[in-house]
Amino acid sequence: MDAGGRRPELTSASPSFLTARDAILQALDDLRSTNRLAATMHASVRRACWQAFARFGMGFRASSAGAGLDRIVGDETLPPGV
Repeated sequence: MDAGGRRPELTSASPSFLTARDAILQALDDLRSTNRLAATMHASVRRACWQAFARFGMGFRASSAGAGLDRIVGDETLPPGV
C-alpha cells in the first residue's frame, strides 16, 4: 500500500498478456508475503497458474513487444523450480 493506504497498480491501463501474467503472479506472491496464503497453498497455486499460462503459450520464455499482436513469441515451458 502507498502512503494514502491505496494498493499500487500491478499493470498499466493497457497491459500485454505477459504483463498481466506477471501481475497475477506478483499478486499471488504478495498474498504469501503478507501471510494471507499459506506457503504450501502458494506453491500449489503458483504451479497451477504457470501450468495454465504455459498451456496457452504464455510460458516462462514467452515474449511480446507490448500489448499489440506483433512480435509475439509463444512458449510452453515452466520456470525452473516450479
